[in-house]
Amino acid sequence: MGIVWAGVYESNDAHVVAPLVVGAVVLICFALWETFGKLKYPLTPTYVFASSWGRDFTAPVIALGVVNMFYYSSSILWPQMITAFYTNGGADWKYSVILSLPQGFAIFFGAILLTLFGSNLRHWQWQLTGSVFVMVVFGSLLGIVTPTNKGTMIAFIFLSQTGFGWALYLSIAITQMGVEHKNLGVSGGISGCIRFAAGAGMSNPYSSLIVSAILT
Repeated sequence: MGIVWAGVYESNDAHVVAPLVVGAVVLICFALWETFGKLKYPLTPTYVFASSWGRDFTAPVIALGVVNMFYYSSSILWPQMITAFYTNGGADWKYSVILSLPQGFAIFFGAILLTLFGSNLRHWQWQLTGSVFVMVVFGSLLGIVTPTNKGTMIAFIFLSQTGFGWALYLSIAITQMGVEHKNLGVSGGISGCIRFAAGAGMSNPYSSLIVSAILT
């Protein structure tokens, strides 16, 4: 709530500060309870995170969070680009809808590519590295937008989100590979929480910084 309200209230307002402080305290207490409470069935077993010094699960779940964080940049950036540069401030809403299609199709396309070629290519860590590289490079190149390079921007958003579609589902799969079969439910739950938290944590900074930069 503190992160969400940061876009509505001032950063030093109680609506922002209080939920952030309370949330941080609750998270710390939860971590201490899970670590030292000698629970028979902990929700977040510490050995899952510590396996192979974090290489089996912790590193892939961090990658999953980062991938989802970057998705929010394009999801906020591209619609604002459409509004500011290509649809007369959003007046041509039908054309705006058409221009929004490449992003969704690209995510689907990236997932299909992973399904068709992932098991043949193997070397999962290099697939993740490559797909994240494509996602970040072409997503960053959206910064060279002008009112006259719409075709280039459509190509860049498509390539970036294709990389995202590949990286997202692969990172989810890798987190499942890093735990024992009995911990698949734990892995899925933690991965989902990390993914949601990372996305929520970055949505407000992207909204307030990137959007204002474009409109300026």
